[in-house]
Amino acid sequence: MVTTLLSWMLGCAPGGAEATSTLDATLSSAGGLNSWVLEWETETATSGEVVYGDGDELDHLALDVESDADGLSHRVVLAGLAGSTTWRVQAESDGATSEVFEIETEPVPPSLPSLSVSVQASDDLGGFVVLPLATMEGVQYAIVDLEGRYVWWREEFASGSFRGSFDSSGALTWLDDMPPEGSTFSWTSVVDGEEGELATADGHHDFVTVPGSGFLTIGQDLRESGSRMVAGDTLVHVPFDGGAPAVVWSAWDTWEYDGTGVESPNHVSWPHINSLDYDATTGKAMLGVFSRDSVAQVDVATGALDWELGGIADDYGLAEEARFVHPHSPRRVGDEIWLIDAGQPDGRARAMAIDIASEPPALAWDYEGGAVGGTSVLGNAEYIDDDKYLVAWGSAGSVAIVDRSGEVYWQLDASLGTAIGYAQYLPSLVGANR
Repeated sequence: MVTTLLSWMLGCAPGGAEATSTLDATLSSAGGLNSWVLEWETETATSGEVVYGDGDELDHLALDVESDADGLSHRVVLAGLAGSTTWRVQAESDGATSEVFEIETEPVPPSLPSLSVSVQASDDLGGFVVLPLATMEGVQYAIVDLEGRYVWWREEFASGSFRGSFDSSGALTWLDDMPPEGSTFSWTSVVDGEEGELATADGHHDFVTVPGSGFLTIGQDLRESGSRMVAGDTLVHVPFDGGAPAVVWSAWDTWEYDGTGVESPNHVSWPHINSLDYDATTGKAMLGVFSRDSVAQVDVATGALDWELGGIADDYGLAEEARFVHPHSPRRVGDEIWLIDAGQPDGRARAMAIDIASEPPALAWDYEGGAVGGTSVLGNAEYIDDDKYLVAWGSAGSVAIVDRSGEVYWQLDASLGTAIGYAQYLPSLVGANR
């Protein structure tokens, strides 16, 4: 397996300064957008490194060189090179260097929204962010570096889904949930460009991958209630092998329809579950239940509701400062539940964490995001490490990395009229097929 790690480690010496001989190296496309393979041979068993840059200095270091069992053949895959850029790259082993290769990456298409970094990350903070970029034309999926540069993108527009999920196989997966024939899961290997798709009858807003099994997504069961047609939400398991999707949980079997929901031209979406998470170790799914102002946990194997946090039917008795409205993208991090509270009294949103181990569950952390915090649609808060969190502000079109005190380490803003769906932080890009 070829492992690809792209790390912004600045300050390494320019390649070639200590050269005593020349390595015989070849550079070729890896097959994916802006992904390349550099290979070279050495006469004795050794390792090596690859340095590269987009200026005069080769000041980036590609880690994890793959060598064969004899230590004579070496290979690095570079993924995540910014588009519309000339890159220079060079291999080095035991003081010998290859020639300096030039790479012209693909031009960034004009259909992608313009991005600006309003708070620049420090040199010790690297990585990438997956951005679902929603405009009036649909959703485009992209990966950017922390300089705000596009490194990978899908120029075509998807409909109605707001998560692009990058997994350990090196594939980015998304859900196109309103095409004429139904919904489609699609994925692309970021490194070699290999693509796949899986059609299904239903699915909207969000999904998770169940390892070795399939996708878990949000479905709808349309029923008549008085004079209204109500699309009650379900959880649907879609097998990887193309087998029949199975409903594993239904709002109709859990709650009595109360007349709430989100209106659409043809029906009412109830209770309008807008996001989900899944813990493969416990088999539990966590749902953001918009119309009930709650977070719910469901046992996927039995279809039973374990508990509901917040809202009228609060099983926990939330402390007042921890109450929330219209939650988006709940995630469990240890004893805390992270979410976006989209309905503060002043019309603003906040990212928050609730400590459910305390009695009653209390507010552990919140962040309103200053001038860009207001959002009414989408948004998510994601744990990076003990002192860094990713917060996407949905319809406000902004995403930031902050600490627990609210200090902003990095912030990116999209052009006016662009919403950011459920963003994902990546410390590196790893290349392999699904």
